[in-house]
Amino acid sequence: VMQGRHARNDSGYQSVAIANGTQGMNRNDLIVARYTKNASTSVESISLVVITGTATSGTASDPAYNTGNIENGETRDFPLYRVKLNGITIGSVEKLWESPVLPVERGGTGVKTVAKIKELLELGKAAFVNLVTVALGGTGKASHTANSILTGNGTNPVNNVATANGAFYATSANGAAKFGILPIAQGGTGSSSSAGALANMGLTATATELNYMDGVTSNVQTQLNNKSASDHNHDSRYLKQYSLNAINIDSTGGNWTVDISESGHGTVPTVWVNVTQTTGAHFIVQTARKCDNSSSASGRDQRIWIRDKYSQSGVWSEWKEVLTEKNGLQMVKLWENSNTGANFASQSISLSTDYTFFVISYSRLGVSSGGFAESTETIRVKVGNGAVLKGETHFREVMMNSGGIQLSDAVNSSGSKNNAQIIPTVIYGIKSFQ
Repeated sequence: VMQGRHARNDSGYQSVAIANGTQGMNRNDLIVARYTKNASTSVESISLVVITGTATSGTASDPAYNTGNIENGETRDFPLYRVKLNGITIGSVEKLWESPVLPVERGGTGVKTVAKIKELLELGKAAFVNLVTVALGGTGKASHTANSILTGNGTNPVNNVATANGAFYATSANGAAKFGILPIAQGGTGSSSSAGALANMGLTATATELNYMDGVTSNVQTQLNNKSASDHNHDSRYLKQYSLNAINIDSTGGNWTVDISESGHGTVPTVWVNVTQTTGAHFIVQTARKCDNSSSASGRDQRIWIRDKYSQSGVWSEWKEVLTEKNGLQMVKLWENSNTGANFASQSISLSTDYTFFVISYSRLGVSSGGFAESTETIRVKVGNGAVLKGETHFREVMMNSGGIQLSDAVNSSGSKNNAQIIPTVIYGIKSFQ
């Protein structure tokens, strides 16, 4: 039977021809029952066909056969025998099919032998007359206790273990199981209380004490060791109290000191900050800030000066006033082109936008045949706005983005690109406090 098509051999047997083998080579041939359907007449037929395999000096494999769908009118082969050729001799013929067994759900027995049929009949008889034993897949008991668990050893009738409070466990691999408090040896705590569980696990701390550790992420003793006592002294290298108006703080273990002092306790006191290198060259930086007694914040002097010298015996540089919101602008170089002799393609330049303006310096002529052509122009761009860098024949657009600025390719009025023109050289940031 092939996909519902039934066929039989009424002549008793049919002969098929096996092609000659090859000396020293191995080959597998398949004898198949081939189903075909004539597309014109719709006549179906099944015939025996030999599919010759491929000869090989190693282990031979079966040839391919048709696996089409009969329902779609396709050709399909049913392998019946495998003919194994060793050289020019047929070594063996292997049967590839078995007699079908009608399953029980389709009215059969599901077995092939009388002995098996008798075994099934005895099983059926026992199911109606006697208790089904454990050996035959039963429990060996006629009734069972409600709310219980069945246990057994695979031979004797099963036991009913009534459910109870606790875990269901056994203390050995084949021991009887029971309900109760799960011992530590079986993965439990051995107690029905938290205090008893902690004691069984060898802990002397209470649950409340353990909860104090909630949120701790590192070794507690190490943290305690790093804490200073409530009453303690610092090494003089780290903090020295000279007077109420002068403090020396050693910030890096003896290599630098910071001295803060106040002088001029009259109408215009001044705060002095000295940063001194205590080893090596003894470089000193001194900062001074006048603090007038004006009650209005806007009316105070609020200016800061700075000077430095190379050593204790060196000569102080001139005082330089530090730019603040009280005295003008701050200008900082933010970017510089490291290769002004090369073409400059469209690109983004990461810049801090914490400025009022950007000043962009660029060469209008760009890169000439002999290298960088000097013809410098500058343009001021307000942060947040765009601008255009203009050259002799080309221009570049400047656009702001969240990370700085975007410079376009250099193009002419026709849109033709030439990145050898208009080469950016330096970008400054200007912060205005006015």
